[in-house]
Amino acid sequence: MAPEKWVLKRWTEQDFHNNKVLWDTLLEHSGADRLFLSWSWMNQWWQDHKTPQCTLCIFALYSGKTLLGVAPLYIERDTYVRGLLRTRRLQFIGKRLSYSSGIRSEYMGFIVHQSYEQPVMERLLDAIAREPSWSELALFDVDETSSLYKALPHWAAARAYHKRHEQAGPTYVVDCRKRFADYLASLGSNTRLKLYNRRKVLEQKGRVELVPLTEVTWQTLIDSLLHWHQGRWSRCVFGNSSMAFLRAVTSMPALRDSSLLMLDDVPVSVMVNVRVGKTVYNIQLAFNDDLDKRISMGTLHLGYVIEQMFLDPAVERFDLLIGKGKHSNYKSHIATQGPMLASDRWIRRRPLKWVFQLYDRYCRT
Repeated sequence: MAPEKWVLKRWTEQDFHNNKVLWDTLLEHSGADRLFLSWSWMNQWWQDHKTPQCTLCIFALYSGKTLLGVAPLYIERDTYVRGLLRTRRLQFIGKRLSYSSGIRSEYMGFIVHQSYEQPVMERLLDAIAREPSWSELALFDVDETSSLYKALPHWAAARAYHKRHEQAGPTYVVDCRKRFADYLASLGSNTRLKLYNRRKVLEQKGRVELVPLTEVTWQTLIDSLLHWHQGRWSRCVFGNSSMAFLRAVTSMPALRDSSLLMLDDVPVSVMVNVRVGKTVYNIQLAFNDDLDKRISMGTLHLGYVIEQMFLDPAVERFDLLIGKGKHSNYKSHIATQGPMLASDRWIRRRPLKWVFQLYDRYCRT
């Protein structure tokens, strides 16, 4: 397939809606994440989160009828400085810089056929550079080992875009291909106590049961999740669009690894997990942290679930994703560090570029 015969197209909403099979076929031939960059995840997020300020901006590269690459993006109109400075922000479907609550999409990037990775990536980035309608490009939670992340510095420098690095952090993964007993033995004594040994304390309080997520238990999970998040973070974590997306996510067939930890039929912890291939992703976790100060309820629930993962030969990885707890980085104690995810912005339009350059040089610490 010669590059000169490749055709680039910017998809309409109808194109996005109609091309699930092509998208997922390309995904299978790429190194992109199978959950967050799947058509189902991105299309559902778009349907639930798009606003009148948002315009789809998906670039698709073809060779004949074969899809070789997709840049899954959209443009959001936004402002800075109390509405005085306008911007048109190009960003991943699944992310919104102006609204960070809800379920976080991670391992973001372009979907590129592995046989043509470099030339396809170059064509997609060139298409972005030629697109006149955006002021800033916000690419958040990109795997630092990906071809996209490695290509961005040279691409942006050649065009004199102003780069702003926002943040970076590791993901955390449990390798479930070994024995659970060996995994427990590898933990520190205090971590092993919280993850496993404190079961005895909980079981002394009543009947403990790990209940799977079903249509019957869904509302209990949602009510508990909202209540505990509100108490823990002192804010509403899920707005209407995020709730609709959460409802769709928890209706996926791959939710068989989600569960409620019950004590005498009362929920004490709830967890949303999604299985794709041999990986189980930990999407949400919320728990009652007032039951007993000796028990770290969320960690204990993770212990029950991780044990199940080790007993299931179809599971190789339990991915805890990026982030840490409110008071400590509990993930670093129960999992090994996975890929680093970086979040960066590139600003090209004046006067927005001048403002960011001045602010970043003299005011940003």
